[in-house]
Amino acid sequence: MARQRARKTANDQPRRRHVRPGNDTLKNKSKLYMNSKLANTLKMKMPVVLVLALAVTPNLWAAAKTQGSDPYYTESSLFFPKPDSRGSTWKVPHFGPVGIGIDLVNPNFTMKISGIEDGSPAAKTGKLKKGQIIESVNGQGYKGPGLCEYYLRTGDKSVLPLIKQMTDEIREYMFNGGWSGRGKAGFSYGQLNAAGVHCVTFLLMAKYCGVDVDDYMLQTSLRQFFRFSGRGTVPYGDSFPENGYRDNGKTGGLAFAMAAAALLTPDGENSVYAKARDNCAMKSF
Repeated sequence: MARQRARKTANDQPRRRHVRPGNDTLKNKSKLYMNSKLANTLKMKMPVVLVLALAVTPNLWAAAKTQGSDPYYTESSLFFPKPDSRGSTWKVPHFGPVGIGIDLVNPNFTMKISGIEDGSPAAKTGKLKKGQIIESVNGQGYKGPGLCEYYLRTGDKSVLPLIKQMTDEIREYMFNGGWSGRGKAGFSYGQLNAAGVHCVTFLLMAKYCGVDVDDYMLQTSLRQFFRFSGRGTVPYGDSFPENGYRDNGKTGGLAFAMAAAALLTPDGENSVYAKARDNCAMKSF
């Protein structure tokens, strides 16, 4: 009887309606869950981060000590990356028609003559020998802008026919507004902007010297290279501008081209080319 009365009393109580939580309630519960989950995650990862920090710090300290004891770099370098004084070497047994072999030794970019071929142009000079360090390289790589600079400084008109001849020669090798290595069109290889950007500079400077430059070649190449200004660094070939700051000097070369273009426009320092010049110069630096 007591059990029946207890059961009846319980059954007589009004049932509570199940109310679904609203959006605010769900959001609060979700935040609490995420916060607790984040706290647990941090607890798990904190020892790992601490261990990594302890592991990396000695390596950085060791690297700093190593740089201080470097036999080549006596002071902290301003730029990074820099030539590695302990990097790997590379051998070039036959360097083109010059007739010498070159060892690229440490620090990087140091060239040492490994041998001289008999009867070669290098042997005929009588000035080169095995083991000699090549301190400078001259030749025809930058002769176009150099001739233009010579005329602008001296007014010697005897070089103008040669400048004209050179502009006509590189017109034969332009494709898609650019050039390949050595000022020629390597159709199987594609454009090489490290060489082509200086062709644009030469054409603009030749125009500034008063030489009759083919207008189609001038406008096509200027349009091709101007599109890289202010949009990143000059790419390796005919592609989109690249990111980062390592461009092998191509963006610095474009700064010279834009400087020459600014001289040819009525707006001068107020022209878009002057702004492109400054942008490329800063990006290259």
